[in-house]
Amino acid sequence: MVSRLAHRYPHFFVQQANRDKSPADVRWLSMPSVSQGAAENLQEALRAGAWGYVEDIRALARPWGLALEDIRVPVQLWHGDEDTVIPMHHSQYLASVIPGATRRICPGEAHMLMWNHLGEILMGAAGMPAPPGLRSRLSSIRPITAGSFDPDYIPDSWQTLDSS
Repeated sequence: MVSRLAHRYPHFFVQQANRDKSPADVRWLSMPSVSQGAAENLQEALRAGAWGYVEDIRALARPWGLALEDIRVPVQLWHGDEDTVIPMHHSQYLASVIPGATRRICPGEAHMLMWNHLGEILMGAAGMPAPPGLRSRLSSIRPITAGSFDPDYIPDSWQTLDSS
């Protein structure tokens, strides 16, 4: 019953799910393109009913079939100190059991911190150090979110992310 209501009125459910979020996440979630994308994702997720969501929760609650202690690749854990979705002790635990994992706490950030740190995260995932000043250069670039791409938009000055 709830899945049918959420499928029919996704914007209402997205608003309700986001009402207790931190100000850092509310900034992103209040963008019309992000809110619309969340509603569309919810509709698609519930198109065949709620069982997919139930199975996701079950998968999270069961053993994953791998020992975290056996991970032998570089792992970066990014966590916003205002995240109300994933408790801080989760990243602390993962950092304590994954050999060589690095944990980065982002002050003033929450669950959606990826959008403010995407360049740094991708460079780290590629095994490349972020060039000095990357964060400040990225902060002036307009975010592109689902449905917000404007092919005619030309920034005042093109910026490159290389260190030269």
